[in-house]
Amino acid sequence: MSGVHINARHVPEGTAPTLDVLGVEHRLLADAGQTGGAFAQMIASVPPQAGPPPHVHHREDETFYILDGTFEFLVGDQTIAVSAGDYLVGPRDVPHTFRNVGDTPGRMLVTITPGGFEKFFVAVDQMAGKGAPDIPAILALGAEYGIEFLLPHH
Repeated sequence: MSGVHINARHVPEGTAPTLDVLGVEHRLLADAGQTGGAFAQMIASVPPQAGPPPHVHHREDETFYILDGTFEFLVGDQTIAVSAGDYLVGPRDVPHTFRNVGDTPGRMLVTITPGGFEKFFVAVDQMAGKGAPDIPAILALGAEYGIEFLLPHH
């Protein structure tokens, strides 16, 4: 083994910190500090028709296990329809995004490997309390965490 030490962890329902990441609620189940840096894990509750802009992670892989709802993922040049019970990997350095294509909120268990990127979500949540999203600040913050947003150029 790699020598990473992870302590036993129990997170009773309703006790995980909740983060507002541009209107998507993320319940942070485990962060890098609690897993020896191995991973971070959260449950994302995504409103209908919501999802992040296309982006690339340069430091970590993401996995998505769909708990409820119907989503459409774009991973590289593949469009993949997923629903409850499906599992999907978003590898590092591959552009991806998703959208809840259903009429009700969808939920997914998201695992980030290795951990650390969840700190980006914490920082965005802290910005959320300050009014309208400061997109340039969020883009700059993303760059600090090795994420590149693929926004259309005007």
